[in-house]
Amino acid sequence: LPGDPDRFKLKGDLWVRNNGTSTLEVESIGIDFPNSGFPVVLDAPRKDQSLPAGGVGRMTFQYAHDSDLTTPVPAVVIITLYFSNDPNPASFSYPIAVYENDTPSGSHMFPMAESDLEPGLYWHYWDRHINGSTGRDRYAYDLIVVRWDGFSYTGLKDGTTGDNNDDHLAFGLPIYAVADGQVVRCTRGLPDQEPGVQGNGGGNELWLQHGDEVIRYSHFRSGSLPGALCPTNGDVESHNIMVTAGEQIGEIGNSGQSTGPHLHISLHFRRPSQPLDTGFDTADARPLNWQNIEIASSTTSNVNDLGAAPAFHDVAGAVLPSHTLIRANPCGLVFPPKGRAEISHIGIRAECHQDVFNLSVAQGYAPVFVDGYAAGEDRYFNSVYRPPVYSWEARHDLLLADLATTFDELTMQGYRLHQIDSYPIVNGNGQTDIGHAAIFQQRSGPDYTVYFGLTDGDFATRLNRDGIAGFVPINASATEVGGNRFWSLLMERRNTNGWGLETVPAPDFQTTADFHESLGEKPLYVHGFRSAGVDWLTGIWIQPQFAIVQDVHNQALVPFFIEDLSQRSSGRLNRAMTGYDDGFGNQLFAGVWRGLAQGFITRAPVSTPELTTTIEFVAEPMATTECSLNHSDFALCTSPMEVDLSTEGAYRLDIRTVSRDGTLGATQTAQWSANRDAIWAGSFEYGLPFSDP
Repeated sequence: LPGDPDRFKLKGDLWVRNNGTSTLEVESIGIDFPNSGFPVVLDAPRKDQSLPAGGVGRMTFQYAHDSDLTTPVPAVVIITLYFSNDPNPASFSYPIAVYENDTPSGSHMFPMAESDLEPGLYWHYWDRHINGSTGRDRYAYDLIVVRWDGFSYTGLKDGTTGDNNDDHLAFGLPIYAVADGQVVRCTRGLPDQEPGVQGNGGGNELWLQHGDEVIRYSHFRSGSLPGALCPTNGDVESHNIMVTAGEQIGEIGNSGQSTGPHLHISLHFRRPSQPLDTGFDTADARPLNWQNIEIASSTTSNVNDLGAAPAFHDVAGAVLPSHTLIRANPCGLVFPPKGRAEISHIGIRAECHQDVFNLSVAQGYAPVFVDGYAAGEDRYFNSVYRPPVYSWEARHDLLLADLATTFDELTMQGYRLHQIDSYPIVNGNGQTDIGHAAIFQQRSGPDYTVYFGLTDGDFATRLNRDGIAGFVPINASATEVGGNRFWSLLMERRNTNGWGLETVPAPDFQTTADFHESLGEKPLYVHGFRSAGVDWLTGIWIQPQFAIVQDVHNQALVPFFIEDLSQRSSGRLNRAMTGYDDGFGNQLFAGVWRGLAQGFITRAPVSTPELTTTIEFVAEPMATTECSLNHSDFALCTSPMEVDLSTEGAYRLDIRTVSRDGTLGATQTAQWSANRDAIWAGSFEYGLPFSDP
């Protein structure tokens, strides 16, 4: 439960087997958070109060009749069963964790969108059903739409009485699927009730399987549930009807056990291999956490106390507090398509970056590049996502101390820094400060050095010192604060034929780029920033790069967006992009696109009587090579590679390139034979790249 401070509730199920020889009658359930300061409470037993000998009973409990408790969440809970016919209680101790939904982020998108509401309208959750409800509805929500009428919040349109469904602001508004899923049960064809008249059941509704969870969407408006989603009432899982994230699945109505237009929504644990349990007392209800919403919550159990101008704040990964106003998906409910090699987001307002991030991650992507920048008085982000290869963590808007702590924590867990970016941010004191975005990946890699908050002089010193030691710059970003520039720098130990890093005024960047091209160095990275009233671009160039590389700079938003699409359609991925101020508060962009990492097998035998042979190959500095001998698993390999030929016969070596983010290039194969009676046939000099973009 988000708030100030955050709070939590404890509800649970305990399945207990009676190993005795007689029935046990459960009289009460004790709940204790040892060493927490919270009092021990006794809860009345729910569900199965009798435990027959040899049988299993399900004890459902909640702490202090659904009380809200302040965080931090205690580490352990002890559940004790007291029996009316046995003086010996039974105690069970369990660790506690906040429940996470079966999604990459542990929470779901909200099933409505702010774009469907007129200004001044908000979604509203009062206190049904999380407070007080049991069984199937113990984590359910009833959601309506309200407006401020000058005195209080009302769910009615101006000048109406509420006697008709159309009088209610929520009636007829779209409902969207929170994730990709399958329809497993549905009901349609029922009429809407008149307000104040209550029918039975969930009315027109869908039960959608999302991973290992089923979400129930109930009380749809009559006629709004498409027949394609509900061809027949009842269980329809065998029909294999699929929905996509963000798809409209119906409209808010007043059908079934409902006295006014609203959406009833609840979540239940159910693996697809299990029967669907819809019973009120037996369905395995679980918390439904939300993201991409902003809320304003009353601490007095009266939402009217929030007034005409409620203060909203972001929340993610939590259930809704009671008496809450909601801005649902204020940055839009647009899920990127699944299955792409790459998606990019350009010029996203800072307040929407997290929402766009969540939508991308929900579709199975992982961030590989992020760029924060300011233009005029506004802040923006650019970002690139690809299907994940490694476990990853990403953060943004970290101040220097927070970044250092995060870096230490994640490196201790086996992560390494993949990318770092710095940009201007307003801190909690209202002052301009240095914000940082960082992406970590849990993978091996070459030695690296990273620095934060470097002055110009320190930056030059570290760059030169580490460069002499064999390190190559990967990212270098600058931010001006108080008239001084501060740098973040990431370098890795890589074998190159040469590299260069320069920071020049944006109008001079093309001349600088042409110079490095004349040296055989191709662009690797670009970063833009504004300092001392001048637009600057920092570029990194390296050689060799075998893949095709394209770059642009000083482009406006629309041409840059079109360029990004064009490059991707040509097989080149977005390796770096940056936004910056043109001096008049407008956004300009620069970017680097490169094809798949390439390499060459330079020497391999054709036929040999020798007991060993040597394979030689080269790859781009920013890529590694992996080898598979005779169809074994691919493993990291380096040139020259000695191969044992003690067994006669045919040999095959597959070699592929792997970019820094794990993107695979194509594979090249060398084949030869080892024969003791063979005449030396020399070696074949290969000249084909590993991959062809």
